[in-house]
Amino acid sequence: MSLLWMEYEAEFEHLVEESYARESHDKEEYFRSIDERARKIIYRDTRYNIDYLYTAYVLGDEKIMNSYAVWLYELMVGIHKKRFTREQTREYVIFHLEAIKKTIPKVVSEEKHEKPQQLIEEAQQCIRDYVPADNVKKESRYEKEIEEYMGCLFKKDTRGAVGKIRKFMEQGMELDDIYVEILSESMRRVGELWHTAEISVDT
Repeated sequence: MSLLWMEYEAEFEHLVEESYARESHDKEEYFRSIDERARKIIYRDTRYNIDYLYTAYVLGDEKIMNSYAVWLYELMVGIHKKRFTREQTREYVIFHLEAIKKTIPKVVSEEKHEKPQQLIEEAQQCIRDYVPADNVKKESRYEKEIEEYMGCLFKKDTRGAVGKIRKFMEQGMELDDIYVEILSESMRRVGELWHTAEISVDT
């Protein structure tokens, strides 16, 4: 199920499993060195990546995937900071997306696979081009909406969170802004809270 809660087209249904299988084969030595919990996290991340890819594909909006890819890179920098340099993490995330890109022709028909592959290529380039801003926190123009949405998340109120998105749309907010300024920013903040141990993994 994607971010929009719409079912994948049949051709995309096996993309998660096939992409994960390709990555584990291409990085066989690394996958042997990690435990089952780490493998499950990589599988989960593959699903998240494909959820965003599929949403960007259906909406025809590369900004959704590009913003997510940069967010994912920054998240992984925080997770890997004791083991890898920024550059090593950059290459890791790009490789992770590459496994998906290379798998697409295997499970998606020829007339459909070009666009999702292009979306991944653009996202990879965004990661290569990304230069971290300074650490000064800037307040979003949607601070109130972010606070409302995250409030629902922390209360585990899925219905309420979806309702907030509907409300924002009814108020005339652009879908791009909802994805980039509210959803992606909320994810970034949740990741930051996790990295600083202000919330638990369960939360």
